[in-house]
Amino acid sequence: MFAKLLTKARELLKPSQSSATGRGEEPVTAADEEPAHNNSHSAEASLTYEEGDFRFSMPLDEEERQVVDEARKKYQEMKRRFGEGANAWEINQLKHFYAKQYWALQIFYRDRAQHFYKLRNEDPENLKKAIQYCQKQIAYAPMAIQANRMDPQAKTLPHHYGFKQLAIIREKQGDVEEAIRLCEEALAQGWKGDWQHRIDRYRKSLKK
Repeated sequence: MFAKLLTKARELLKPSQSSATGRGEEPVTAADEEPAHNNSHSAEASLTYEEGDFRFSMPLDEEERQVVDEARKKYQEMKRRFGEGANAWEINQLKHFYAKQYWALQIFYRDRAQHFYKLRNEDPENLKKAIQYCQKQIAYAPMAIQANRMDPQAKTLPHHYGFKQLAIIREKQGDVEEAIRLCEEALAQGWKGDWQHRIDRYRKSLKK
């Protein structure tokens, strides 16, 4: 029974063999079982994921690359800990940490955006940085959604800080139409939140 479960888990945990590093290096094979990105410590590093019709690629700066590497190391650590005789619970944990490799940047972008937004009144540059991290989290949303689907411990999509905070910022800046667009995009992607309520409120403000 456990042998069958382990075989099934290995099949589920295999990333696409067509995943590439983004710098013309050899494709990452299924045996690697880790996010495909090159090991460069420059701004040229990237994360690429391919599975079926889903394609995602995003450049990584040094800080982002370290976040991905830490998540990958945690997954590899769990693989070594459970070994070949993993039981059903351990297989579930492996799937969870495999997905976390691709969810880690979603959390990183949220935390950085929150950090700089709280400091926005201390330096105008902090608001710009908060916006940049919100935009990065939004750009990363398709990969985060895929990671959520891969994680057996995840349920529905959670709240999305980037969409909500950037919509608030754009409203305050007077760009209500952009705030509406952001909320509509978040709603269409399935992120948890009061998106329709915000859309209705923003539209009413446009009519005044």
